[in-house]
Amino acid sequence: SATESLAAVDTICVDKTGTLTAGELRLVGVEFAEGVDAAAAGAALARFAASAGERNRTLETIAARFPGEARRVGAEVPFSSEWKWSGLALAGGAGASTYVMGAPDVLADAGALTLPPGLARKLEEETAAGRRVVAFGESGEALPADPAAAAPPRLAPLALVVLEETLRPDAAETIAYMREQEVDLKLISGDARATVTAVAYAVGVPRDAGVVEGSELPEDPEELARVALANTIFCRIKPDQKKAL
Repeated sequence: SATESLAAVDTICVDKTGTLTAGELRLVGVEFAEGVDAAAAGAALARFAASAGERNRTLETIAARFPGEARRVGAEVPFSSEWKWSGLALAGGAGASTYVMGAPDVLADAGALTLPPGLARKLEEETAAGRRVVAFGESGEALPADPAAAAPPRLAPLALVVLEETLRPDAAETIAYMREQEVDLKLISGDARATVTAVAYAVGVPRDAGVVEGSELPEDPEELARVALANTIFCRIKPDQKKAL
């Protein structure tokens, strides 16, 4: 049944994480902002990773490298593919504050984050290498009650956390076979453009393949269909956009 069905397929849509990559996450390193006390920022990162009620692979990976004691959480914004950041307001003890972790470009576009030159260079280098990078910052403002409708609080950047996924050993071979069989590939991911394209090129997607970011996707169904057919790589895609594609 599966073979019969696949014989009729002319387009396959794939995600990046856990599909082209093996799904395992490794913490490559943490780059602290200039002028920031690395020990204090590392302790804050550990508190954040230990205290979050909503767990994910990113937090678990950070917590393994930066173990910390959980604090009482006054407010929490769990991570979502819709807004691409998470936040905690920690109460009690030294270092009580509001912290946010999320996609650097999304936080910057929302007006919540401005990276200093050193971190900006690091972000460019690591995403170009296909790594996932998240920003970690501190704020004196409250977390929004509705993160889908309100921007994250203004942040003082503390660090960039660099994470890496391993490509599946058969990914490039599979993509090559699909191209031989004239099956179109549509790579749809919520990650940053540089990260997604680096992985795509590593598995054999042509460098002249069309790339579209979520902010550029039209809502009109006919126009969306045209864009979907004409392009191969779709990045910073939200869940509703993935469904629409």
